[in-house]
Amino acid sequence: PARRADRRPAPAGGPAVSDESAFLDTLKTNPADDTARLVYSDWLDDRGDGHRAAYLRAVVDLTTSAGGTLVYNEAAARLFTAVAH
Repeated sequence: PARRADRRPAPAGGPAVSDESAFLDTLKTNPADDTARLVYSDWLDDRGDGHRAAYLRAVVDLTTSAGGTLVYNEAAARLFTAVAH
């Protein structure tokens, strides 16, 4: 099952992340921000881009789980499937 990240409003006075370039800028600034990556994957899903969303979720799961575990192996399989599309 796909994980959904919490969607939180922008801090008071800050801009809301509303378009793809803003997500990409956020990830470029902090490439280790898995929360931003998961929120971006939700945003992609909401716009019908499930393949890219699945890829991002698999990358997060792969990089945050121990090698050889069931979670890791399932994430690797999902990543392979996402890349094949």
